[in-house]
Amino acid sequence: MNAVVSEERKPGPILRALREGVEVILELFFPAHCINCEDALFPGEVAICDSCAKQIVLIKDDVCIRCGMKLSYGFGPKITCADCIRDSGFEMTCAVAMYSGPWQTLVQRWKFGRCQGSTRQLASMIVHRIKALGLEDEFDVITHVPMIGFSWFFRGFDHTQTLAKHIAFEMLKPHERLLAKVRKTKKQSSLNKANRLKNLKGAFRAAGEVKGKRVLLIDDIVTTCATAKECSNTLLKAGARQVVVAALARAALDKN
Repeated sequence: MNAVVSEERKPGPILRALREGVEVILELFFPAHCINCEDALFPGEVAICDSCAKQIVLIKDDVCIRCGMKLSYGFGPKITCADCIRDSGFEMTCAVAMYSGPWQTLVQRWKFGRCQGSTRQLASMIVHRIKALGLEDEFDVITHVPMIGFSWFFRGFDHTQTLAKHIAFEMLKPHERLLAKVRKTKKQSSLNKANRLKNLKGAFRAAGEVKGKRVLLIDDIVTTCATAKECSNTLLKAGARQVVVAALARAALDKN
């Protein structure tokens, strides 16, 4: 009799599929395991465990305030490197951590829609970095590096827009879509510094009322700052008063 009852209580294929679907969704937005080492997360840990979090290389003050490149001289929150003194578009940039190790894994998974539940925490880390550098009064409006339409379609969401909206909410500042990408470009990571600049030339246009505004531009990863520079120049040509750039990660500078 017990065996019969037990057999009758087994979930059918529809219920099993539903449960599996819910588990996939929960793991996607609120992963129960560390995305780097796959150990189980403890209460209070989000996407990444405390052990892996200790391996993240946070950006310190020994970097250029404009491009974020590590300096071989000087130490302070607002030092500018020689290249940026000669050629500057945006006013300042800040990044949370180096694009390596567990931080790289987390940013990659978030960027491609596999860890969206961590967006609020990622946004908070950028806000913390902005405030640590005293940049919170350097902008009036927040925008983001835009994606082109079909890229958004294949990825499923505009990751920088989502990040920028969370930052705007936390900082009590407006988020506006001030840029549009007008043509498809090659993948930046496959190009050297010179070709990255050429690849993005004329790829963006102003898409909103920009004149007189001090803008915080949100990007995901900065390497040569080619994207930040092209977007900033587009905003400045449209009448923006100043552009500050903030990103989740700083990748090692291309040596080519």
